[in-house]
Amino acid sequence: MMYNTTPHSTTGKTPTELLSRKTIRSKIPSISDIETVPPKDGEAQDRDTIMKYKGKLNEDSRRHAQVSEINEGDLVLLQNLLPGHKLSTTFSPIEYVVLSKTGNRVKVRDPISGNTYERNSAHVKKITNSTKETNDFAASSGSIIDPLLTSNPSTSPSDLRPPRTVQRPFWQKDYVAHVSSDKSP
Repeated sequence: MMYNTTPHSTTGKTPTELLSRKTIRSKIPSISDIETVPPKDGEAQDRDTIMKYKGKLNEDSRRHAQVSEINEGDLVLLQNLLPGHKLSTTFSPIEYVVLSKTGNRVKVRDPISGNTYERNSAHVKKITNSTKETNDFAASSGSIIDPLLTSNPSTSPSDLRPPRTVQRPFWQKDYVAHVSSDKSP
Protein backbone atom coordinates (compact mmCIF):
# COMPACT_ATOMS: atom_id res chain seq x y z
CA MET A 1 0.00 0.00 0.00
CA MET A 2 2.96 2.30 0.51
CA TYR A 3 3.73 2.27 -3.22
CA ASN A 4 0.32 3.73 -4.00
CA THR A 5 0.91 6.62 -1.60
CA THR A 6 4.39 7.54 -2.82
CA PRO A 7 4.49 10.33 -5.44
CA HIS A 8 5.92 9.26 -8.78
CA SER A 9 9.03 11.15 -9.93
CA THR A 10 7.68 11.80 -13.43
CA THR A 11 4.12 12.89 -12.68
CA GLY A 12 4.66 14.34 -9.22
CA LYS A 13 1.43 12.68 -8.03
CA THR A 14 0.67 9.36 -6.37
CA PRO A 15 -0.85 6.56 -8.47
CA THR A 16 -3.98 6.52 -6.29
CA GLU A 17 -4.49 10.26 -6.87
CA LEU A 18 -4.28 9.76 -10.61
CA LEU A 19 -6.57 6.70 -10.68
CA SER A 20 -9.20 7.40 -8.03
CA ARG A 21 -8.78 11.19 -7.61
CA LYS A 22 -8.51 10.68 -3.87
CA THR A 23 -5.61 11.29 -1.53
CA ILE A 24 -4.96 8.28 0.70
CA ARG A 25 -3.15 8.85 3.96
CA SER A 26 -0.23 6.54 4.56
CA LYS A 27 1.13 5.23 7.83
CA ILE A 28 4.11 7.59 7.52
CA PRO A 29 3.12 11.23 8.03
CA SER A 30 4.16 13.66 5.32
CA ILE A 31 3.46 17.18 4.11
CA SER A 32 1.33 15.84 1.25
CA ASP A 33 -1.23 14.59 3.83
CA ILE A 34 -2.13 18.20 4.50
CA GLU A 35 -2.88 18.80 0.84
CA THR A 36 -6.14 16.99 0.04
CA VAL A 37 -7.02 18.76 -3.21
CA PRO A 38 -7.59 16.25 -6.05
CA PRO A 39 -5.15 16.61 -8.96
CA LYS A 40 -5.99 18.41 -12.16
CA ASP A 41 -6.48 16.15 -15.16
CA GLY A 42 -4.03 17.76 -17.57
CA GLU A 43 -1.30 18.79 -15.16
CA ALA A 44 0.10 15.30 -14.47
CA GLN A 45 -0.39 14.21 -18.07
CA ASP A 46 1.43 17.29 -19.40
CA ARG A 47 4.33 16.76 -17.01
CA ASP A 48 4.49 13.08 -18.00
CA THR A 49 4.57 13.99 -21.71
CA ILE A 50 7.31 16.58 -21.16
CA MET A 51 9.45 14.17 -19.14
CA LYS A 52 9.07 11.43 -21.77
CA TYR A 53 10.06 13.86 -24.53
CA LYS A 54 13.14 15.00 -22.58
CA GLY A 55 14.11 11.36 -22.03
CA LYS A 56 13.71 10.67 -25.76
CA LEU A 57 15.94 13.61 -26.69
CA ASN A 58 18.62 12.51 -24.22
CA GLU A 59 18.65 8.91 -25.49
CA ASP A 60 18.64 9.98 -29.14
CA SER A 61 21.68 12.19 -28.57
CA ARG A 62 23.46 9.51 -26.53
CA ARG A 63 22.86 6.82 -29.16
CA HIS A 64 23.57 9.18 -32.08
CA ALA A 65 20.15 8.38 -33.58
CA GLN A 66 19.58 9.82 -37.05
CA VAL A 67 16.71 9.94 -39.50
CA SER A 68 17.21 7.40 -42.29
CA GLU A 69 18.09 9.00 -45.64
CA ILE A 70 16.85 6.04 -47.69
CA ASN A 71 14.08 6.88 -50.18
CA GLU A 72 12.18 5.00 -52.88
CA GLY A 73 14.28 4.27 -55.95
CA ASP A 74 17.63 4.34 -54.13
CA LEU A 75 20.25 1.65 -54.64
CA VAL A 76 21.11 -0.10 -51.38
CA LEU A 77 23.08 -3.02 -49.98
CA LEU A 78 21.53 -5.52 -47.55
CA GLN A 79 23.34 -6.65 -44.42
CA ASN A 80 24.30 -10.32 -44.19
CA LEU A 81 22.10 -11.37 -41.28
CA LEU A 82 23.61 -14.87 -41.18
CA PRO A 83 27.30 -14.52 -42.08
CA GLY A 84 29.12 -17.75 -42.86
CA HIS A 85 32.26 -16.97 -40.88
CA LYS A 86 34.05 -14.03 -39.31
CA LEU A 87 35.86 -13.08 -42.50
CA SER A 88 32.68 -12.64 -44.55
CA THR A 89 31.64 -9.11 -45.45
CA THR A 90 29.02 -7.20 -43.48
CA PHE A 91 26.94 -6.33 -46.54
CA SER A 92 26.16 -8.46 -49.58
CA PRO A 93 27.66 -7.23 -52.89
CA ILE A 94 24.29 -7.30 -54.71
CA GLU A 95 22.71 -3.89 -55.26
CA TYR A 96 18.99 -3.79 -54.45
CA VAL A 97 16.40 -1.18 -55.47
CA VAL A 98 14.13 0.33 -52.78
CA LEU A 99 10.46 -0.18 -53.68
CA SER A 100 8.83 1.42 -50.64
CA LYS A 101 9.60 2.67 -47.17
CA THR A 102 7.13 2.67 -44.28
CA GLY A 103 8.53 3.95 -41.00
CA ASN A 104 11.70 1.95 -40.41
CA ARG A 105 10.64 -0.90 -42.73
CA VAL A 106 12.20 -0.93 -46.20
CA LYS A 107 10.96 -3.09 -49.07
CA VAL A 108 13.67 -3.87 -51.65
CA ARG A 109 13.79 -5.83 -54.92
CA ASP A 110 16.63 -8.01 -56.14
CA PRO A 111 17.41 -6.97 -59.75
CA ILE A 112 18.77 -10.42 -60.68
CA SER A 113 16.06 -12.76 -59.38
CA GLY A 114 13.23 -10.24 -58.97
CA ASN A 115 12.54 -11.34 -55.37
CA THR A 116 11.35 -8.73 -52.88
CA TYR A 117 12.60 -8.52 -49.31
CA GLU A 118 11.56 -6.49 -46.27
CA ARG A 119 14.23 -5.34 -43.86
CA ASN A 120 14.69 -2.85 -41.06
CA SER A 121 16.31 0.38 -42.25
CA ALA A 122 19.23 -0.29 -39.87
CA HIS A 123 20.11 -3.38 -41.96
CA VAL A 124 20.18 -1.42 -45.23
CA LYS A 125 23.05 0.76 -46.47
CA LYS A 126 22.52 3.40 -49.12
CA ILE A 127 24.98 3.42 -52.02
CA THR A 128 26.24 6.93 -52.68
CA ASN A 129 26.96 8.15 -56.20
CA SER A 130 30.72 8.49 -55.57
CA THR A 131 30.95 4.84 -54.45
CA LYS A 132 28.99 3.66 -57.48
CA GLU A 133 31.13 5.69 -59.91
CA THR A 134 34.38 4.21 -58.54
CA ASN A 135 32.92 0.69 -58.76
CA ASP A 136 31.80 1.32 -62.35
CA PHE A 137 35.27 2.67 -63.25
CA ALA A 138 37.02 -0.37 -61.77
CA ALA A 139 34.63 -2.72 -63.55
CA SER A 140 35.06 -0.94 -66.90
CA SER A 141 38.87 -0.97 -66.72
CA GLY A 142 38.82 -4.75 -66.25
CA SER A 143 41.60 -4.86 -63.68
CA ILE A 144 41.84 -4.07 -60.03
CA ILE A 145 44.65 -1.62 -59.34
CA ASP A 146 46.15 -1.32 -55.90
CA PRO A 147 46.26 2.38 -54.94
CA LEU A 148 49.42 1.86 -52.84
CA LEU A 149 51.32 0.55 -55.84
CA THR A 150 50.22 3.33 -58.19
CA SER A 151 50.74 6.24 -55.80
CA ASN A 152 54.54 6.08 -55.42
CA PRO A 153 56.37 2.89 -56.38
CA SER A 154 59.72 4.00 -54.90
CA THR A 155 58.44 4.28 -51.33
CA SER A 156 57.80 1.16 -49.33
CA PRO A 157 55.94 0.99 -46.00
CA SER A 158 59.26 0.65 -44.15
CA ASP A 159 60.54 3.93 -45.69
CA LEU A 160 57.54 5.84 -44.38
CA ARG A 161 58.35 5.21 -40.71
CA PRO A 162 61.50 6.34 -38.90
CA PRO A 163 63.92 3.60 -37.84
CA ARG A 164 63.99 2.49 -34.23
CA THR A 165 66.91 3.74 -32.18
CA VAL A 166 68.48 0.77 -30.43
CA GLN A 167 69.99 1.50 -27.03
CA ARG A 168 71.83 -0.76 -24.63
CA PRO A 169 70.17 -1.51 -21.29
CA PHE A 170 71.09 0.73 -18.39
CA TRP A 171 72.78 -2.05 -16.43
CA GLN A 172 75.23 -2.59 -19.32
CA LYS A 173 76.48 1.01 -19.35
CA ASP A 174 79.69 0.18 -17.45
CA TYR A 175 80.58 -2.83 -19.69
CA VAL A 176 82.70 -2.56 -22.82
CA ALA A 177 81.05 -4.28 -25.74
CA HIS A 178 83.04 -5.98 -28.45
CA VAL A 179 82.31 -4.19 -31.71
CA SER A 180 83.34 -5.93 -34.89
CA SER A 181 83.77 -4.20 -38.21
CA ASP A 182 82.01 -6.86 -40.29
CA LYS A 183 78.32 -7.56 -39.77
CA SER A 184 78.51 -11.32 -40.20
CA PRO A 185 77.65 -13.51 -37.17
